[in-house]
Amino acid sequence: MLHLVIFTCKGCNMANLLLDDYSWLKEKYVNEGLSLRKICELAGVSHANTIKRKLNRFGIKLRGPRESHMVGKEECFILDCEVLNGTLLGDGCICKQSKTKESSPRYSKYSSKEDYSFHVASLLHKTPEKRIFPVTKKIDNDFFEGYSFRTNTSNLLIPFYDKWYPESNNYKKIIPNDLILTPRMILYWFMDDGFSIYKDKYLGSQNHVIGAFCSESFTKNENEFLCSQLKNFGLSASVRPGVGIKGTGYRIFLNQHTFSSFLKLIGPCPIKSMEYKWKESAA
Repeated sequence: MLHLVIFTCKGCNMANLLLDDYSWLKEKYVNEGLSLRKICELAGVSHANTIKRKLNRFGIKLRGPRESHMVGKEECFILDCEVLNGTLLGDGCICKQSKTKESSPRYSKYSSKEDYSFHVASLLHKTPEKRIFPVTKKIDNDFFEGYSFRTNTSNLLIPFYDKWYPESNNYKKIIPNDLILTPRMILYWFMDDGFSIYKDKYLGSQNHVIGAFCSESFTKNENEFLCSQLKNFGLSASVRPGVGIKGTGYRIFLNQHTFSSFLKLIGPCPIKSMEYKWKESAA
C-alpha cells in the first residue's frame, strides 16, 4: 500500500499567511515604502517575483524604475533643516542630474577638513563613512586636497532645491526670501564661510576681533537681508564692499564690539579643526 506523507513547513505557512494578507502587504510596500527584497526578508521568501505576483493579485501597482531606484536610499538620508540651510549659505550645494527634467536632487559639500566633513556627513546620512571621498580641487590654478561628501538622491531635497535654485534665476543659488536664521544655522554658516581676524593684527595687538562671512556669491540685497536677521539677535553687522573680493564684491562683517556676543549665540565650536575661528578678544 502506498502511503502519501505530507510535510508541512511552519515557515512557509507563515510566509503564505503574511503574503495573503492584503493589509499587511499594502502597509509594507505602499505605506512604508519597503523594497521587494526587504519584504522578502520579512516574509521569509527568497524570490522577489513571489512578492510581485502577490501585489498583482491584490491589484497593488508596482513601482516604476525611477521610484524603485529611490527605495532603500532615501531612508539613509537624514533631513536636518538647520544644517542644510546653514551649509547652503556656505559651501554646501544641491544639484540635479537634469535641471529641466523630473529628477531627484542630491546634496554635496567639499571641505579641506576631514573631521568637519565627517561631522556634517554624520548629521545628514546614516552611513557617513560610505559617503565621504578624498578629492583634489582646483581653485584659481592652485590644487587643494580635501574631502567631498555626497548624499544619495532624495525626494526630501526637492523643496530645498526649488527654493535655493529656482528656475526664475536660471537654477543658480539664491537666498530664499522666507529663510529665517537660527543660532544653529548661523553656526554651520560660520564654520563653512565665516572667519575672524584681530583688528590690530598688523600692529601686533590682539585687543579686538572682527568676524565676517565670505558671502560675496550673494547679491548686495541678499547680504542685507541676512544682515538684518543677524541684527535681530542683537548683533552689530554691516554689508561692506571689499577690495579684491570676487563675486558681487560684498561681504557681511561683525564689528569688534559684537563678536564675543556672536560666539555666545552660536555656542562652542563642535569641531577641533575649526577652533581657530573662535578667537577671543584680549581686551
